[in-house]
Amino acid sequence: MSLRNAAATRQRILEHAQRQFAERGYAAITVKGVADAAGVSPNLITRYFGGKDGLFLAATQVEIPVSSSFDGDRS
Repeated sequence: MSLRNAAATRQRILEHAQRQFAERGYAAITVKGVADAAGVSPNLITRYFGGKDGLFLAATQVEIPVSSSFDGDRS
């Protein structure tokens, strides 16, 4: 598997996980359910995220691009 395909697969998993966690909440989601929706093996989720907890953390991570959030010198 190439890095490009791995990155695309990881992103696809995250998109399905984000949708499912938002719609149904943490308790109702299974690794198998996310894997099935993303078209991958549940083992791949374990490899990329370490399991359900890691998947949840990755799916709910918020990134704020600091450089485009503030005008002027950041110092």
